Amino acid sequence: MTALAFTQATFATVIRVPNDYPSIQMAINAAVDGDEVVVSPGTWTNTPPISIAQNIILRSVDPTNQSVVAATILTSDGNVGPGIMLYTTNCVISGLTITGFTQSGTDNGGAIDGNGSTATIQYCRIVGNSVERTAGTAASGGGVAFLNGVIRNNLISSNLAYEGGGGAGLYLCTGVITI
Repeated sequence: MTALAFTQATFATVIRVPNDYPSIQMAINAAVDGDEVVVSPGTWTNTPPISIAQNIILRSVDPTNQSVVAATILTSDGNVGPGIMLYTTNCVISGLTITGFTQSGTDNGGAIDGNGSTATIQYCRIVGNSVERTAGTAASGGGVAFLNGVIRNNLISSNLAYEGGGGAGLYLCTGVITI
């Protein structure tokens, strides 16, 4: 008796913001592992955080073009929280400007809270984010915190950790780091 095994090929879907979904979070929510969420240039104001629970690629239309990266801006609507919170093991964030986010209290990671993820952060501009402590607690990692993956070819600048916090740019990030 011969058994034949058939496998169904799966193909990654490219989900475009705003063409397919009007917001980054809506596009991420529609994505499944292996998909790409491609963000068009513009200023994308978000209620923090943008949550990623899938192994996806979140990127600009041209991650290695610095003009496109500078024009593809994720920023806060003024509410407190990290820009991006990772609940996945292995996603890629590429070619975005992440700015204007503030994390407060005992939490860490103003721009990106890696949450122990092994994600890849590449070709991003992570600038002007902060963490602030409250009620005697310390908060750290104004730029990126708790990421155990790959951080490469990024501009990480002008991020702050106020009042006893550490790692204004990176905090407790391990793995391969080349800035």
